Amino acid sequence: EYTKILRADDPSAPDNIVRFSHKDKAFKLDATIDQMSLHFVQDGHLLHTQSDEAKRQKEREAEEQEALEREIEKQKAEGQTEAIE
Repeated sequence: EYTKILRADDPSAPDNIVRFSHKDKAFKLDATIDQMSLHFVQDGHLLHTQSDEAKRQKEREAEEQEALEREIEKQKAEGQTEAIE
């Protein structure tokens, strides 16, 4: 029979940390050790570049880019006609 005890300590944290104190000009043992660890998580998904969904997404992005370029050209043309009047 094996007994396991669950603890909140980080097993990869060092047991002791020694830092140099310039004020005291000596090494000091740091009694508190940070036990917190952070994990990065990002929501999202991956698409295969040759899948149907990826192709539709690329087409949609291209259409949006073309619409944006047309709008910019339209605004430039309107700005030029206003300057002439």
